[in-house]
Amino acid sequence: MTSPFTMLPRAANTDPRLSFRQYKTLTAICSFRESADDFCVEAGRDEIASRCGFNPSIVSTATTELQRLGWLIKHGVGGRGLKSSYTITIPDGQTAPVAAAG
Repeated sequence: MTSPFTMLPRAANTDPRLSFRQYKTLTAICSFRESADDFCVEAGRDEIASRCGFNPSIVSTATTELQRLGWLIKHGVGGRGLKSSYTITIPDGQTAPVAAAG
């Protein structure tokens, strides 16, 4: 069962460089995470588009921009019904923080 919640890096909320489309696309990609320490997700353009309400071509543009900004590392070519893998990162090159215990 898919959780109705998304695990989004807190830094995404304060990054002034992110446009509305980029933020929603990143949020949709993060919604495929299965646990707090899961930073690599596999999702197709159409799946991401359905979760954020955008056309798949907008998702393609946004993922390219997010990769340029340092929020994603995209693995594979995707498209034509194929899925891509995305590693969720934070722009300074650190991996997303693990939730604090307690």
